[in-house]
Amino acid sequence: MSIQCCKRVMSLMLFGLLTACGGSGSEPVVTADPKPETTPPAPSPAPDPEPTPVVGAFIEENGVLVVEMESTDFSGSSWQLKAETSASGGQAIEWTGDDLFNQPGIGVINIAVQITNPGTYRFDWLTLIGEGNSTTEANDSWLKIQSDKFYGLKDNSTVCPKEIDSAVNSCVGELPEGSSKEGWFKVYRSGGDVAQFIWSTSTSDRDPHAIYADFSQAGTYTVQISGRSKHHVIDRFIMTNDPLTHDAAKNFDESARVQP
Repeated sequence: MSIQCCKRVMSLMLFGLLTACGGSGSEPVVTADPKPETTPPAPSPAPDPEPTPVVGAFIEENGVLVVEMESTDFSGSSWQLKAETSASGGQAIEWTGDDLFNQPGIGVINIAVQITNPGTYRFDWLTLIGEGNSTTEANDSWLKIQSDKFYGLKDNSTVCPKEIDSAVNSCVGELPEGSSKEGWFKVYRSGGDVAQFIWSTSTSDRDPHAIYADFSQAGTYTVQISGRSKHHVIDRFIMTNDPLTHDAAKNFDESARVQP
């Protein structure tokens, strides 16, 4: 074999070797396996904050809360202060706006209450029919209580406000007879002398259910009252967690308030 032929064979062998190794002296190309996509873990829910007292909140003590309505902030609304010698403290408030039979949330009074003893509380208020002689006129207002569960109870029957948001009210039961809307109850008094303040607090027309609210933990909550029937007069309300002290609490002094 000639020298020229040998050089040609060697050149061909060298070319084949380089080609097998990835080209003219270059490094072989390595393709990495794709990494599988991963979903980041969901963040742990933040712990519930410690209850923070709200300045001015009425403080429940030993399962009893007492609020005089003239002590609440009803400024800028159609609630008006009313002098009444038979009222506790000689004063009450009266709704002087329009009748709002199907429209809660007008003239809202927001009342901060500090619950120190979690549990089930019954709501009761002392009211007067401010005009007329009928026991079924000027006898009701709208009520909503911020709580884990806000409901009416009669024996084994539970009624829930209509159009409730289950995220803010866990009530499970029937709907009340008559007016209710957007998580509000129509709360009325029945019977009694129209010229006298009486403790009478019910929801569900012709099927009276007492008013309750459940609080699973201590903290500051809001009681909301808005106008419904013109000339309904409210003196005070109580919330109690023990049936044995409920009637006595009607005559208790007003609850202390959170100070600055």
